[in-house]
Amino acid sequence: VRWAADQGVGTLAMWDWNNLYGMMRFLSAAREYGISPLVGVLLAPEEEVLLRAVCLGKAGFARLNGLLSRILDGTLDRTGLLEDLYQGGWEGLALLFHDQDVGAFLSARSPRDLYGALFFGRPTRGLHRWCEARGIRSIACLDAVARTEEDQEFYQLLRAMEKNTTIQALGEEELLKEYQWAPPWDCLLYTSPSPRDR
Repeated sequence: VRWAADQGVGTLAMWDWNNLYGMMRFLSAAREYGISPLVGVLLAPEEEVLLRAVCLGKAGFARLNGLLSRILDGTLDRTGLLEDLYQGGWEGLALLFHDQDVGAFLSARSPRDLYGALFFGRPTRGLHRWCEARGIRSIACLDAVARTEEDQEFYQLLRAMEKNTTIQALGEEELLKEYQWAPPWDCLLYTSPSPRDR
């Protein structure tokens, strides 16, 4: 958070994986550095990120906690999560999707507070055009979890704890992918083309 504040960032989102464990620390740091925080969660039933959810208020926080409880106890899989959101809505949440099929399914209920997630370093043109044709807003995202080798080591420690194993026992799939490394800040500010240009 301090690094983002030093770069002049005014709003910053944090995505925890199927939990809100880092929320209080994030909110405290955001307050300390004068950044407007967006509290979010990667909704990943069955270990696959399906959506990113951002709390817009108390109702969204309550809705998100209900979904997380069911994901974590194994009673809400990918299909169940989509059906639950379609039937019960997502009042108080903003949902970001990266898969057109997910966007199509949810937008059939309502495009309100639904966004196409365009990720730095990945192809975005198709999703942006798809969203634009349907009146769904797109939002630029950075899916980075590390800036340094120390960050990667910490990430691996957290993954090992989540899987109840040792760092040495983690497989190759647990190493950070190229897109999960934060690019130089000036690259984001000055050289990243707009989705329309890709």
